[in-house]
Amino acid sequence: MLLSLPFFLIYLFHNRSLRQILLQFFYGALAGSVIFFLPFMGSQAGISMLVSNPEMEKIYQISVSLVHNTFIYLVPLAYLLMLYAAWRVKRMNFELFNAILGMAFLIVVLLTPASPGWFIWILPLLVAYQISSDRAAIYLTAIFTTLYALGVLFLVSQKAANIEFLSTWATLGMQFFESARLSSLTHTALVAVGIVLAIRVWRESISRNDYFRLSRKPFVIGIAGDSGSGKDTFANAIAGLFGSHSVAAISGDDYHLWDRQQPMWQVMTHINPAANDLESFAKNLVALTDGKSIQTSHYNHDTGKLSRPFTVRSNDLIIASGLHALYLPILRECYDLSIYLDIDEDLRTFF
Repeated sequence: MLLSLPFFLIYLFHNRSLRQILLQFFYGALAGSVIFFLPFMGSQAGISMLVSNPEMEKIYQISVSLVHNTFIYLVPLAYLLMLYAAWRVKRMNFELFNAILGMAFLIVVLLTPASPGWFIWILPLLVAYQISSDRAAIYLTAIFTTLYALGVLFLVSQKAANIEFLSTWATLGMQFFESARLSSLTHTALVAVGIVLAIRVWRESISRNDYFRLSRKPFVIGIAGDSGSGKDTFANAIAGLFGSHSVAAISGDDYHLWDRQQPMWQVMTHINPAANDLESFAKNLVALTDGKSIQTSHYNHDTGKLSRPFTVRSNDLIIASGLHALYLPILRECYDLSIYLDIDEDLRTFF
């Protein structure tokens, strides 16, 4: 459970809709730990059972020896790398979280000369993987399960040797396993199939996951249309669907070159692209797409003036709306989804 706790924290932190309850989760976990674990901390036997039992020592058995009695332990190293990989996923839904957590357990179990019972931790991952994958996944999981069952059978035969009415069958079973070295070969094959499954799970359940692919960059929506077509209303509706905590928005109105009182408006209107700083609009959109923060101003339609500059931080969803949001090629290349609001001609003429 301690292995899974950091992944839960990363999941809550990187899922913006759940980040709001991260503090509540922390308090709940702290209260649960105090109630259920603190009483054992006063017992030397309890501490020994948790941190000094033989099973825990197995995670240090696979290591690389360095100079001066220094070792690199491969199991903690692999776990920390999986933890870093999870942290690098900037957007995480429950399916992706479940796959990454299962991968972490799978790698720890495969690299640990553990008892067969440890493999029970990864069975939910394999079940979920079979449901979402192809027939090859079913075959590989069946082979993995068979090898696991053989390992359990060998363990049972060792334990049964001490039971009188099972001792004869147990002795025959042990002789069979030991004579052919099937115990080590079975475990080797189990680890090999497990590694193949781990690679397939990473490729199919993680790297092809929509949230994982979108974690490379924000999802960018461009909304264009004539004046009065409802660009801002539509953009606000989308922001409301995803939540303001997940959206960064920029508006083309904020990039007018002049205040309303300037004489230039007597010879051109804001519909003219030359009356807008489209270069800065494109520059800021590219920066937000790259995950950077920008400095921009807000155009006040009541006063006709621009506000003081303020910071807009990149987010999971970026909405760029305006008369010329689809005007420049560099803008269109940034969008994952381009939307043009085609207003009714009679209504447009009326406006």
